[in-house]
Amino acid sequence: GMELDTLQLLSAWTWNEDFDLLDAFHDLKDELEEFGFASVGEDTNLILRCASAILTGDSSPDRLIDTNGAKVRESFPSVKNGILGAIDFFRNQLKVANLKCLPFSALLTPLSVFFAEPDGKDVTYSAATHQIIKRWFWKSCFSRRYTSQPKKTTQRDIQAFKNLKVGLKSNLDDIAIDITEDFFTKNVFKISSSTTKTFILMLVNSRPRSLVSGSDVDVDKVLQKYNRGEFHHLFPKSYLSDNYIDDDKINCLANFAIISGADNRKISKKKPSDYRNLCINNADTMQEILE
Repeated sequence: GMELDTLQLLSAWTWNEDFDLLDAFHDLKDELEEFGFASVGEDTNLILRCASAILTGDSSPDRLIDTNGAKVRESFPSVKNGILGAIDFFRNQLKVANLKCLPFSALLTPLSVFFAEPDGKDVTYSAATHQIIKRWFWKSCFSRRYTSQPKKTTQRDIQAFKNLKVGLKSNLDDIAIDITEDFFTKNVFKISSSTTKTFILMLVNSRPRSLVSGSDVDVDKVLQKYNRGEFHHLFPKSYLSDNYIDDDKINCLANFAIISGADNRKISKKKPSDYRNLCINNADTMQEILE
């Protein structure tokens, strides 16, 4: 007498002796765990949205119930490849280490449509297409367009990706956005907010370097931990507090950087004009680091 959820219903609808959707989901979860995206495999609703987008062109999981069971069975490799391909793009091209780092999990759905192909067939695309996808990502994140009408936004992007994939005119990166001069000073650093996640990814993709030695910061280590303690104030918090600066100014995005723990301990409570003497003593290199 228990009501079945969409996955259970779909599993029963698609089952035969050679295919069990629940088993397929478990196998996919194991593969995602190897990618560092185990949390995607645990989010069955997200996986179902991706599957529905790939198989029906609509991200609503309920649409899968209307799909022929044999088609779901035959097409599941495309679903898996689409999700894995999208995650691989996030990881390698945008340095998104895990789902927690992604500003909007819904971004996975339309991108998985682009990479969905059966086993043995690779998705190839031009440098221009590569740049269009990256512009779509950054504009979507900075504009926070997935916070309002996410279903409509997802549907628009699914169609745009389908057009892009087959070489038709696509408006994928045609997204209005206006980042004002005070964006980084008015927004406060909150580890769970999409704006902060976007800011962190921006820093990570800029290849942060140690203020003291000039060496690259191990961003993989930072992103795997992904907590407030891995991101440090450029103007130390205690120094600003002692000078009666209010918390919103202290904790604005512009006052945060990815600084190694060792550097942060050396900087401690020192004001920048003092800890500047600890920094690498090469003007050109220091300018590169600051940029």
